[in-house]
Amino acid sequence: MMKLVCVFCGLMLTYCEPSPPKRPSTVPASAVWAGGADGGDWIDCRAGRDSNPCTVYNDQTGEVELAGEFILEDTRQPVPLGDLQYAGGTDGERIYLKDGRRLVQNRTP
Repeated sequence: MMKLVCVFCGLMLTYCEPSPPKRPSTVPASAVWAGGADGGDWIDCRAGRDSNPCTVYNDQTGEVELAGEFILEDTRQPVPLGDLQYAGGTDGERIYLKDGRRLVQNRTP
């Protein structure tokens, strides 16, 4: 069940941000929840020399939805660990970052 954390900012302005659902036992503590009121994913990416090893877990069941080596879609480079800030869940192929960039699976050997 999704909870909303709301902040009252003025007479008629309220900002609500969804909080993560309960972490399934199969999702590692290093995974970060990224999502919105309609759901999201648990995302666990690490820094790498040539790519970012990532695993994406279903936010309710903890099942692996996507896993592999990821690189930036436009530059074909990995992302430094400090820049891995996620925007929402994934679309089943790409991992969206808050700065507008996208990670895609590195399919080249």
